[in-house]
Parts: sequence; structure tokens; C-alpha cells
Amino acid sequence: MKKIYYLIAMAVTAFTFTSCEDVPEPFGQPVNPNAGETVVVEPAGSGTEADPYNVAKLTQVTKALADGDVVNDVYAKGYVCQIDEIDTSGSYGNSTYWISDDPDGKSGKYEVYRGVGLGGQKFNEAGATIIKVGDAVTIKGNIKNYKGTTPEYDSGSIIVELNGVKAGGGGNAETIGTKEAPITVAKALEYINALADNGTTDKEAYVEGTIKQIKTSDENIAKYKNIDYVITDGTNDITVFRGKNLNNTDFTAAGQINVGDKVVVLGKLTKYVKDSNTTPEIAQGNYIVSIVPAGSGGGSSSDAQAVTVAQFNAAAVSTDVWYQLTGTIKNMKEDGSDLYGNFDLEDATGSVYVYGLLSEKGGAKKKFQELVAAKGLANGKKITIIGTRGEYQGKIEVLSAYFVKVVE
Repeated sequence: MKKIYYLIAMAVTAFTFTSCEDVPEPFGQPVNPNAGETVVVEPAGSGTEADPYNVAKLTQVTKALADGDVVNDVYAKGYVCQIDEIDTSGSYGNSTYWISDDPDGKSGKYEVYRGVGLGGQKFNEAGATIIKVGDAVTIKGNIKNYKGTTPEYDSGSIIVELNGVKAGGGGNAETIGTKEAPITVAKALEYINALADNGTTDKEAYVEGTIKQIKTSDENIAKYKNIDYVITDGTNDITVFRGKNLNNTDFTAAGQINVGDKVVVLGKLTKYVKDSNTTPEIAQGNYIVSIVPAGSGGGSSSDAQAVTVAQFNAAAVSTDVWYQLTGTIKNMKEDGSDLYGNFDLEDATGSVYVYGLLSEKGGAKKKFQELVAAKGLANGKKITIIGTRGEYQGKIEVLSAYFVKVVE
């Protein structure tokens, strides 16, 4: 079979695009002078925004991955040569389509699974640009070798350039808030609540909050290089979905962020709805732009105010003021199933819910069950802790809680 080598120019094309053979066209299929011939394209690119992979290189890199491995934020360029589906009227607004190094798909095709449009816009949003066969695209997303046999962009990839037009018109899109003046979690929720179900803001937002919960296991942090976590303003919470570390770098191990750290996160806001449950989120593609570690400026065991539970419950919500509480552990799970340390702390004046307990400040971070084993924590044990005061759905909580000592 005769082979024709193509030098693919993505920015400018001087011929009319034709489609993959297995996709019907409304006006019939044009005659392809190279029908039956194989197009061979040499792998090229480094997978960065400045130097995207071509499809040959993208395929080569993905096929080398083991099943379950994911590489994040990979840039690649190609032509849309096949479209399996586009959700323009449903609730998801995504599309499964295929890209190739040549407009006919003769050099091999690569699947883009449930990706969204230019700049992250969903295809079911008003005014969305709908992709078509023959479009030249540059894509950013996470790649994997599904079941070890199917190279693909994982769901949630975005088109960053379409037919030479970059997202945001080629410039930096206006953001909601700034790094120096980020919006609060409460303000972010106002934007999210105004969205349709599974809708996403067209602009990125700078959101400030204190980390309330780390949701990703240590094993998966090391494996996938991102973290799901929850930030709070003491009353309102937002989930940060598959977040990246400072300057959009990978997380490499647990402990690089911790409960109590104050962060500013940059990312798009989304209203994730599944099975009638709504989760306000900062969407995948977000990263931390600034971080103040817990205790470094907001408080520590040395400056925490010693109070009774009743005094703590009467205090104002704040992530900056630290309190020291002494009381007896109640309602702690003693079967080892609680990895985070949620229980009630009770003294003579009342009871308060402790949302997660960490090992001592300044020491090595321990999982809750390691702390239980090391300190002999159990229901009925009297302990001293420090933490800040928060509320969730009207319930008072001790947040950013650290163990201080067992009271003999």
C-alpha cells in the first residue's frame, strides 16, 4: 500500500476538510483522491500548552500507560474526524468525538471521551460553539489507557483553541475576584446557585477558604497527583474537585496540604448534580495560588484561648481565632472505621462536635487511627484539643482540630 507522508500545519490550511468515512454528511461524501492510502505522521510535541502533542505522539504516550494510570493536563492538537455524540439539549453538555493528525482520519484516530467545548463551555449552554467534523482543535485534559486497550482523553477535557481561535479570544479571560482580593466561599456559592444543574461558570474564580476535609486517600494522592478536598469559611463549604498544588503542579504525596490550611484556589465554579444531590464545586483544572499553613498565622496551641464548651459554642464563627477545649470523648467509632476523627467532646457545660482530629501541631501528621493507638483514645477518655469555631447547616463544629494531650 502506498504511503504518503504529510506535514500537518494546524494553524493554516489551504484545502477543504473532509470527514471520516464512517460519518455521514448531509450533502453526500466528497471523493477523496487518497482513498485507501495510509497517512503516516511522525510523533511530535511535548504535550505542553506551548508545544502540544500531535495525535501520533499522544497515542504513543497513552499506549505506554498501564490501566489506571492517568497523566494530567496534557495538551494535544488535531482535527475532529468523527463525532459519536454531542449533548446539546440534555443535562451534561459534553461530546464524545475523535481527533486525527489528518482531516480524513487516515493516520489513526484518538478518542476524546465526554469532553466539553471552547474554554470549558458546555455544548448545551446558550451560544455555545458546536464542534463539527473537520474542525482544528487544541485540547487540554487528562489522558489514560482505558482497560489497557483504549487510549483516550478522560471525561472533562476542554478545547483551548478551535480553528485558530483561542479560548477567551486569545487573551487572558476576566476572572471572578483576583489573587489579591479573592471571593469568599459564600460569594462563590451565590455564583454556583445561579447556575443550571451541572452548569459551569465561563470565568475562573479566585476563592479563599480554609481546608476542612481531605477526601482523597494517601494512596490515590500519590497515584493520581491531585486531591479532592473541602474548603470552608466556617459556615459554608465547597468541594475542590481534583485540585492541583501551588502553581498548577502535581501533588506527589499526602501532607502537602492539611486541614486548617488557608488557601486561595483558582478554577471554574460548577453546580454538580447527580441523583438529585447537589454538590457545589470548584471544577477540575483548578489549582492553589496561595497557601497559609495551619497555625502559621492564624493560631497555635501556644496562643489558643482556653474556654469551656459553652463559651466555645457562644463564640463567633472564625477560622482565625483558636480555642483550647478540654472534655470527654463521646460517640467515637471504636471499630477503626473512622479515618478522620469525628466525635463529640463533652464537659460540664455542654457538648460540641469535633470535625476531624489531627496529631499534635509541629509533629508528624498521623491518621486518626494511628493517633488513637498512640494515645489510647476511646470513648470516656478526657483530652485537651485546640481548634477554630465553625458551623455547618446550623450545627456548631470544632474545625482544624489538633490533639494536645490526654488529661490524666
